[in-house]
Amino acid sequence: EYAADQLLRLKDLGDQAWSARVQKLFALLTLIKGAIALGELNLVLNPHRQPEGELDLNLDPRITRWLSLRTDSKGAEPQIAFQHPRLAEVFGEGMEGRWDMAGLVKEAREALLAHCRRWREHKAFYALTYGPLHLIEEEYVGEAAAMLTDIAFLHARLAIPEPQRLIRLTHEDFPRGCLTTRNAWTPQPLASGRTSGRR
Repeated sequence: EYAADQLLRLKDLGDQAWSARVQKLFALLTLIKGAIALGELNLVLNPHRQPEGELDLNLDPRITRWLSLRTDSKGAEPQIAFQHPRLAEVFGEGMEGRWDMAGLVKEAREALLAHCRRWREHKAFYALTYGPLHLIEEEYVGEAAAMLTDIAFLHARLAIPEPQRLIRLTHEDFPRGCLTTRNAWTPQPLASGRTSGRR
């Protein structure tokens, strides 16, 4: 009920504050697992980099009150996420429960999966970090297996700053795939190209 009420209030903000681009951003943020940098966020929502599709984070305070916007002291680009995963879950359910917003979540999910699948092109941090998990959760388990047993993918994970965290995630992603009840997969030997895995 909370999300449904707040989404109605957001619609009342008007076409500038609650524009189609901001709605797409909001839908995407209900799906992500951690903070995502502005540049990568635009890669997800605007992969062809059309100028009119670029987003900034100059959002209405009535929207940002649920969000965490942060930069580090080294001047890195800002990152954004919901303040708590439960907020993301509640608003995601609220949007999927509305006939006029459910399509936004579906489109955001498809855009996020496509972005994770394009990891070879951009080697972006979020896709390298959470790509396998998103594929597993959407039951593309064979693709996740191929990703996690691809030498190029593992090298890309090791090449980013502070790779220890992604080494740990690699160890965690394997059992996630193996424990997927409806689509278990057996990890194949490491390969430099595409590796088969059952979906």
